[in-house]
Amino acid sequence: MAKVIEQDFNHWVKPVKLNNDWPDKYNFSCITSLDQLRNILLSYQNPDGTYPMMGFDTETTGLSPEEDSIVGYSFAFNETDAYYVPTAHLNLALGDEALDVIYNVMCKCKLVLMYNARFDIRMMEWNHFENESIAFKHDFIVNARQLYSKYDMSKVNIYDVQVMIWAMDSAHYYPSLKWAELQILGWRSNTFEETQGGASNFAYLDPTDPNTYNYAATDALALILLYNCSKWIRDEAKLSLQMHAQGKVIPLTRFEQTPILADVPLLKKQSEYYHNQMDEIEKRIYTIVGYTFNISSGPARAKAFRDKNIIITETTSSGKVATGAPIIEETKKQFDKNSDQYILLDLCSEYLHIKKMISTYIDSLLEQVTTNSFRDGYFRYNYRNVATTSGRYSGGRTD
Repeated sequence: MAKVIEQDFNHWVKPVKLNNDWPDKYNFSCITSLDQLRNILLSYQNPDGTYPMMGFDTETTGLSPEEDSIVGYSFAFNETDAYYVPTAHLNLALGDEALDVIYNVMCKCKLVLMYNARFDIRMMEWNHFENESIAFKHDFIVNARQLYSKYDMSKVNIYDVQVMIWAMDSAHYYPSLKWAELQILGWRSNTFEETQGGASNFAYLDPTDPNTYNYAATDALALILLYNCSKWIRDEAKLSLQMHAQGKVIPLTRFEQTPILADVPLLKKQSEYYHNQMDEIEKRIYTIVGYTFNISSGPARAKAFRDKNIIITETTSSGKVATGAPIIEETKKQFDKNSDQYILLDLCSEYLHIKKMISTYIDSLLEQVTTNSFRDGYFRYNYRNVATTSGRYSGGRTD
């Protein structure tokens, strides 16, 4: 079943009414030749050779810049007209020359709007990297060379509209562009799943099919309208949103692309040590309780605690007995340190701590740095700029 994006009434910025002008008021086109592309772009050129603000979005074979490539892109310069350019569809491919053309225009634009800009930046800069040999990829990653691609996006004045949308209500984690189109513009357009259907990736779709180019071009057009109707949040947020304009998103992208070497032997040693620790703690817990159970399960812990006369009155939002680490630490204070109850609670607390450390840090990192065919031993860091309610960056590993 296709995913349906519904308007969300549980946020500070309330959704607008559905737009009855959508989509008939707007013009979407598929560009089928390089000459047509050049002529359309020339029609938007300023007398001094520059270009006005552009909305830009890519369609790709997947989500990994190192393993996938661009199959097309969409652009828009005003609030009514948007275009889709197929660069690598199976039945229509204008090739890298179409990317050369749009890149040169982007470098001359007043501002280029993107959504989750770092994805599109990477897709442009790493385009066709997936065609290189495993040996080349490994050598490239290990030596952290300059960018492989000819499209240096640091020369483009980029603004990330996603950050602007997120700033309107920072409680909404990673707002999607389709969500913003519905919530702020009132457009209920097709989802990616509805558009792609049973095709394994976007390259297999017919770009001259209105369903295909309407879906792609909608996103470029939406960027223009979202930016134009949201001046109030840019004025309100001031510096926090300026951090994502005038090329300031590029340093973060560069940091993320720099590989970090992990100490694999140490990670393996730590993993073995802490797994052995957990095994020993499990045995001690089972001895005290008198039977085996899933220590990671809240309800199972609650039953074990009751069986040992440990009464917890705190409950979760779903009404179940709360047995998380903070509650366990607080409950320990009720018992003598030599009692079975105290020792059981203390062991469960230690078990949960070690398990979280293993799953969140040690084993997850170990898996990432030992399962990639060309990045063996290396990982990258991902800076999340639309994840924390405080507006600060959070971070985590990315494969």
